[in-house]
This record gives sequence, structure tokens and C-alpha cells, in this order.
Amino acid sequence: MKNFNLALFLVTLCFCACSPNVDLKNFKATQWKNDPNGCKGERTNEIEHIKEIQEELIGMSQPQIRQVFGRPDEQFLHERMNNLNVYYIDKGTKCDTPHANPMKMTLEFNGLNQLKLVRFSR
Repeated sequence: MKNFNLALFLVTLCFCACSPNVDLKNFKATQWKNDPNGCKGERTNEIEHIKEIQEELIGMSQPQIRQVFGRPDEQFLHERMNNLNVYYIDKGTKCDTPHANPMKMTLEFNGLNQLKLVRFSR
């Protein structure tokens, strides 16, 4: 049992130590986090910055992504244990005057909680 606990600790330590670092370049994380559901309209300015770092985000864990983007506006469990986090860019459904078809960013995580896809849609 001690060997199992030690092995589990070492694997966990390796995952934490091997976590990727992302250069956020010009992305304004604080501004993004202070605009939940896109109600203030400040997230629209960040789309191009996110597209610049999109490939670097792939493989990051869900907690690491939350450090960058904050809590998702919506979260869903998808097929095969995939997890979807949705961030509204335009005024989302919870705003006082929501857009009829708001722009959103969907982040798809695999069963190991690693980001595997970033998608923008209406």
C-alpha cells in the first residue's frame, strides 16, 4: 500500500511539474474575468488574442484554464466523459439584454481534464 501511495504521489507531482506555461501575450485576463457572461461587452476585444494563443492552450488542465479565463459561464458533461466549458463573448443568456444568438467560446476537455479543442460559434 505504501508503494502505491508513493507511486501515486510521484505521478501527481510529475503532472504538476510538467504543466505547460502559456505566454498570454496581449490577452487581458482580468478584463475577461470581470465580464461574466459577456454582459459588459469587453470580451469581444479579446477574441483575436485568444486565437493567437489557442494552440498553446491545448493540453492544459481544467484548473490551469480556469486560472486564465475564470469560471465558465456554463458547463456541460459531454459524451465519453468530455467536459464542455462555455464562455459567452457577446451578451449571454444571463444578461439583462441578451443577444438572440450570442458569440461564445466553447472549450472541450477530454476524460483526463486536458483541453483538447477551442471552438468559437454562434
